[in-house]
Parts: sequence; structure tokens; C-alpha cells
Amino acid sequence: MKTRLVIKENIARKLVRMGYRIVDLKPAKTKDGKTDFNKSIYVFADENNIAEEIEKLTKNENNK
Repeated sequence: MKTRLVIKENIARKLVRMGYRIVDLKPAKTKDGKTDFNKSIYVFADENNIAEEIEKLTKNENNK
């Protein structure tokens, strides 16, 4: 199964509200490779043009 990773919580929340599926949650890693349990990476199924939606949401976040 192809997946897309989302780091920003607010983008992930918007995608879930739009009906996209989270298939896994992973702890983030620090620059030195250690696990950072204070942050999460959201793993979404790559379906229904999610890449386009992520791009739109990211552009909207950057334009604020």
C-alpha cells in the first residue's frame, strides 16, 4: 500500500475531516536519530488525490 506522511498536526486533522484515512502513527525522530515521543508522524493511505490536497493545505498554511 502506498502511503503519504504528514508531520503537521493541523494538516493531518484537516485531512481526516475531509475523509482521508490514517493507517498508522509513528513517533518522530530527532536529528541524531533518536525517537521523539512528543511529536508524531501521521501516515495516510495514498488515495483519492491526497497528494493534491496536502499540497493545497500546505500552500494555505504558508500564505497565512
